[in-house]
Parts: sequence; C-alpha cells; structure tokens
Amino acid sequence: MKAVVGVVVALMLAVGIYISLTSDSVQPIAVVSPETQPSSPASAVEQVTASPAAEIESSETAVASEAAPTAQIPEELAALAELSGQELMSALMKYSGDSQAVIENTLLLIDSGLISIDERLFEFGGNRAMSPMGMAVMFSQGNLSADHFNRFVAAGAELHRDDMNSKFVAMVDDPEVLNTWYDRVGYGPEEHQEMLDGSLIMGNASLTDLIMQDKNGELDNLEFGEFPVNMVMAQMKSLEPLNREELENNFSQVEPGTERISAEVLVARYQNNLDQIEVLKRYGNLDDEQLKQLEAANEDLLKSIETVNAFAAEFNG
Repeated sequence: MKAVVGVVVALMLAVGIYISLTSDSVQPIAVVSPETQPSSPASAVEQVTASPAAEIESSETAVASEAAPTAQIPEELAALAELSGQELMSALMKYSGDSQAVIENTLLLIDSGLISIDERLFEFGGNRAMSPMGMAVMFSQGNLSADHFNRFVAAGAELHRDDMNSKFVAMVDDPEVLNTWYDRVGYGPEEHQEMLDGSLIMGNASLTDLIMQDKNGELDNLEFGEFPVNMVMAQMKSLEPLNREELENNFSQVEPGTERISAEVLVARYQNNLDQIEVLKRYGNLDDEQLKQLEAANEDLLKSIETVNAFAAEFNG
C-alpha cells in the first residue's frame, strides 16, 4: 500500500485506523476512506465544557483566558477564511508549510473571528466532522502543545466524552495536555482498558505510561487486549525499509506545496510505530520470537525515517 496518497486523506489515517479497528494493512501508513467508518455508538454523549479558568499552563507562562478579538493577521491568510471544509484545510497546508504553522495559523483565524471554533473541516459521515482542534491533533500526529491546547479551549473548544474524541485523546503525546484532557472528561477505571488498547493502536507511549503507572494499571494487572497485540505484531512482521524510489513514486501524487507536511505525517507515523514497539516490549508479555520480530522492525523503521528525512530536506529552506 502506498505510503502517501493525497495529503488530506493521509491526515485522516490515524483516526480512521483507530475508529475502524478493521484495517488489515501491514504497512505503517494506511489510507482509510472516511466513508467506510462505522457510526458512533448509540449511547448518549456526555459533553464536558472546559472552563478557561481551569486551563493548564505551559511551563513558562499561562495562556490568556480570552482570545484576542481583533488579531492582526496577514491579508493572504485572512483570505483563506473565504474557503471552507477540505478546501480550507488544503489551503492552510499550502500557506503554512509545516504542521505546527498550520495549527498556529488556524488559531489566528479563530482569534480574529474569521472562522468558527466549530468549523467543519472534514466530514466523517453520520453527522461527525473534524473541528479545528481535532485537525490540530491530526496534523501534529498527537504533538499538540500545551500552549495550543490552552488557546483552543480559551477560544471555546469543548471537550467531549464520546467515541470520536476518545481517539483524539489516545493520540495526544504531551503528558501535560494528555493528563488534563484525560481527567477533564472524567475517564475512570472503567475506561482504562479501552484507552490502554488505544494507546497501543495509536503508538502513544505517553498514554500507556499514564494508565499503567499514574492510574495504577500495572498494579491492577491490566494487559493489552489480544486483538491490538495481534494487529500490531502483524504490522511489524511485514515491515520493510522504505526505499527512495518507492517514496518518490508516492510523493508524485501529493499536491504541490504540501510535500513537507506529508513527510512530517509519514515520519510521525513511523515514530508512533517505534512507540508501539517500546510499549509492547515493556508490557506485552511477548515470547522470544516476537521480541526478535520487534527488534528487526525497529531497525527497518529507523532506516525508513532516515530515508524520509533525507528526502524531505529537499523541500526545506
């Protein structure tokens, strides 16, 4: 399966994989069509509205509790607000150049009142759509900073306790953001098994450690479920280093101007695969043969990351 097939679709992969839990791909990057995703469970959604006064603070300074109502932004960026949905997402990618700049520019558009905090950027079906905050989690592959998290919440982003948003929580790497989001929506012992399995599927060592250490999952004898372990082991067993020719062929299909972000997404996913290996070795109760498979996969992933980084360097500067 191709590593990158269109940047917008590629950015749907992480939530798509976790929502469906049916991907039979053995590659570290898989494209999952949003139209094939199952609907959210019929159970009622518990909405948790975050209080700006309770926002977490970054290590240096707290984010202001109210967004600037008249943020000054470049005219070219402001003009993007005339677009909507996937067109807006694609334009932001081209304008910004890298994932963190996409998040920052999205927040500038929100702070200036040009787009809504609830803007529907990508339709998943079943009346589910990706909001700017969800987009930020995906663009960064979970690397959402405390500063950006605070600013989204201050602008009115609501934290929900439902199936879709649990997937976003499972992606977040920053321990400060993860702890706040996890606790704010009220996840308790009854959700720890589901979220532990989600941490393995998404390759989130921070979430695994949160549950097993901070939430006493190890003392409660929690273990990864059989399905996610088998799924990840199947991926790892079939991994091969990504070669330059294959990478060039894949990127020939990427929309011009989005190459750097595509490379970032690909490297981030490989890094998540490395996290999967790490947590499986620590908590997976694997046999010697499985451990050997993980060691081999680890080497292949490091080689692939090196290949992508070298390729991406051609689009920098």
